[in-house]
Amino acid sequence: MQRSQKKQRTLVSSFSWYLLHALSPLHPPLFSLYFFLMSVPPKHLSALYELFASVSSEKEAKLLLDDMLTPQELASLSERWQLIQELHKGTPQRDIAKKLGISISKITRGSRMLQFGSGGFAYFLKKLKW
Repeated sequence: MQRSQKKQRTLVSSFSWYLLHALSPLHPPLFSLYFFLMSVPPKHLSALYELFASVSSEKEAKLLLDDMLTPQELASLSERWQLIQELHKGTPQRDIAKKLGISISKITRGSRMLQFGSGGFAYFLKKLKW
């Protein structure tokens, strides 16, 4: 490898490190989602989205999620949805922490996703009339 190519690669690596470490505190969910999605082939994501779109009832959702997720993953998703609903209602973070028995940092992460995420939470809160 030529010296200029090596230097260019080092600059790109340095810039990537900067983005990951310096900017990620501003919007950590967006950066972690970006780096995660870069490693998943688009056709795999498309197949997963199609699978979720095919669910047409609560019973079907339970069948799918019970097979797809571990009990801990299912509990974690359920907890996140509960805290998002509480944040949407305007419940103070400390009250949510007491009610759900979770840390303030988890609630803060949920709040960031509600405010700065892709809009999925807001869409489904409206759709489900929460």
